[in-house]
Amino acid sequence: MNNPHKPKWKAGFFGFCPKCEKAKIFKGIISIKDNCNHCGEDFSKYETADGPAFFAIIIIGTLAGIFAAITEIMHEPPFWVHLLLWAPFSIIGSIIIIRISKGLMIAHQMRLT
Repeated sequence: MNNPHKPKWKAGFFGFCPKCEKAKIFKGIISIKDNCNHCGEDFSKYETADGPAFFAIIIIGTLAGIFAAITEIMHEPPFWVHLLLWAPFSIIGSIIIIRISKGLMIAHQMRLT
């Protein structure tokens, strides 16, 4: 019962086409290509909208808040230290979560169609 056309979650998680697992689905940092370079799958029909941004805000915002509070309680650093620590963490972490979420959302939508 192994279906070769069944979308693969692992490929979506790592940013590969969930159908063929060969080509990347991103054309930029978080922009999705219109179609797969290898199998020709049309990605424009899949909707990723605000879901990935929501997951990034919830996950990274919660972690940054908890770690910033722990850092403040334990070390009481000046504000600029918090800025140097948590701004890059928030930006890089959000990009990673958005990429993972978009890949998984495309894989899930492929499975539903």
